Amino acid sequence: MPKALASGGAVVCAAAVLAALSVTTGAAAKQRTDCELSGSKTRIETAAVRVYDIRHRRGKAEASKRTYACRKGSTKPPILLYDDVHGEGGYGNFVVSGARIAATSLACNKVSCVQQARLLDMDTRHSLVGPAAPAGGDVAVWQAVRAYPTCCGALVYSAETPVEPTTDRPLKDARIVVVEPDGTARELDHGPTVEAYTLAVARLQNNGSLAFWRSGRVLRSAAL
Repeated sequence: MPKALASGGAVVCAAAVLAALSVTTGAAAKQRTDCELSGSKTRIETAAVRVYDIRHRRGKAEASKRTYACRKGSTKPPILLYDDVHGEGGYGNFVVSGARIAATSLACNKVSCVQQARLLDMDTRHSLVGPAAPAGGDVAVWQAVRAYPTCCGALVYSAETPVEPTTDRPLKDARIVVVEPDGTARELDHGPTVEAYTLAVARLQNNGSLAFWRSGRVLRSAAL
């Protein structure tokens, strides 16, 4: 009888171990994300996020290219940023701060193309978006060239028009814009002397951010 009890105890113990392993395995599987899909190509990766391109095939149709943003350690699915089945375009100029991703984007249809800057918070899955063109501007001409996240959760970006001497746009135009966390946008600078590609952002000791850029021979800045 004692032997039978011992045997039964071993069975119960083994079952308990298997159950514990099952729970552990299930928890691990729940935490696994699709951040490391086979065949994907990394655009930018940090300890917190990964942005990648991957080919996606629908039946017999030609495979389209998709761009996803993924939060590592999250059980939520990656966020689709772009699918070229909808037209020419894509994302670029990525800058990552923690779980926030800033980038510029281009989206085209059969009629025209539109450029903008975007800040995506991978924790809240909330986005801030700013158009490259100012109000009343030609959206097909303006190009978003830089985008940065700030410490307070705002988006600061720069945009410009190309120089085309043989058209009615002999001089370029450019602007620097900040989009606050509540979605309110305001221009920090605007004019032909603004050098959009010089925009950069630094972190201040008080946990604020400083945006700075060149306008002609002058270095300008704004605390954000």
